[in-house]
Amino acid sequence: MVKALWSLYLKQKRRGWRWAVFFASAYLIVVVWAIMIGIYFGLGINDVSGILKGHEWSVIKPLCLCIMVPDLLGSFIFIHGNGIMDDYLKTKPVSERDWTRFLFLANAIDFNNWYFVVMFLPAIVLLLPVHVALVTVLMLFLTCYINGIVVMQHRKAGGWEYRLGVWTIYFCYLTGAYVFSLWLMDVVVIVLLYHYMFHIRRYNESKVTMAHVRSISHFSYIWMQLLVLLRAKRVRAMFILGVLFSFYAYLPGTSDDGSGSLFYMYFAFCFSSLFFGSLGFGVEANFFHGLMSKPGSVKDLVRAKYLVMCMLTIVPVILTIPSIFVRGYDVWIFAGAVIYACGFTTLFSLPTCLYGKRIDLFAGSFMNTQGANWTINLYTLSPLLPMAVFLLITFIWDDAPMVCGGVLAALGVAGFLCSKLWIKWIAHLFDKNKYKLLERYSQ
Repeated sequence: MVKALWSLYLKQKRRGWRWAVFFASAYLIVVVWAIMIGIYFGLGINDVSGILKGHEWSVIKPLCLCIMVPDLLGSFIFIHGNGIMDDYLKTKPVSERDWTRFLFLANAIDFNNWYFVVMFLPAIVLLLPVHVALVTVLMLFLTCYINGIVVMQHRKAGGWEYRLGVWTIYFCYLTGAYVFSLWLMDVVVIVLLYHYMFHIRRYNESKVTMAHVRSISHFSYIWMQLLVLLRAKRVRAMFILGVLFSFYAYLPGTSDDGSGSLFYMYFAFCFSSLFFGSLGFGVEANFFHGLMSKPGSVKDLVRAKYLVMCMLTIVPVILTIPSIFVRGYDVWIFAGAVIYACGFTTLFSLPTCLYGKRIDLFAGSFMNTQGANWTINLYTLSPLLPMAVFLLITFIWDDAPMVCGGVLAALGVAGFLCSKLWIKWIAHLFDKNKYKLLERYSQ
């Protein structure tokens, strides 16, 4: 049966072969080889070989210990198997012992477990004698092989109690490798992992089914908006760009007086929220029919979007607070810009929910105009107009920054006080034109 599994494994590997990954790995290995060979011949054969003369065997253990943790992290990234038998194999007479033997054999030829061995091969061949080089290659492979098995068993384990056993064995391997002989610990750990594989349960069939399901709440809508921020590439890229834009406040070239800083701070705070608000319900349009079947309301969804836009504004605010002390920005202007951004601008962007179009969740942001509308974009940027007027006044009147900061703070407070009525009015307009908007979302 192991032979049949092995034949199936080779067919899957041949069909899933990716030349791009092969050439990228080969390129990195060739570069490292060139560096090692260049250093060897650049320093001179006698100088390099004289350093290790009489201490060749003492190099093996430190080298293996140095690559343990980096190789373990690399195994978590590049090894994608979880060690779980496919459903169609469970219908065949494949025992758990045969499946475990196959997994250990498949890990033995996995290139991810040979990567460090191949990378260090020129240094091992050039610096060590033949018999020492062979032993070094074997010990490096066993170290990487154990890391690959540990990662596979970690993913196969269905609960923390089974993963705890895997990591207990690995921790004993790390500590024992420092104290005892490395080759002895390799053999012992491989035997323990092989037998422990039989006792790992992937599914808990006796688990009691939950008697209740959590209903939709206000936090559910907020969490849905945050998931859009995490999963939609276009929204995530704009959020990261807005966060990076806030660090511009610390550059020496930025204005530290009250004139230019007012306009700049506001734009840094609202960059991410303005883009998020310009999409309207463009992301939710992909599953809006499902949302309408839930016991929620459009009012709750609009309120959640408003709160998330405020969160997107607060993030660059927190990152820019130290600039008050570093660049000497005026606290009153800073507070006015924050209150105006959270209270007025985010609330002013909510009517875009009545005009948005459906956008692709997984499309990138580069040269992507999907769902774009010049009317919505101009409306979203309209809160910049009073900021531009205030900026013009500051060049004429010396005390204008203090007055403008107070006016902005008053507008922000007024927005906070009217937020409930504004959200209720937008939800009413949406319900009034519900079928027309849903038809637009389906296009």
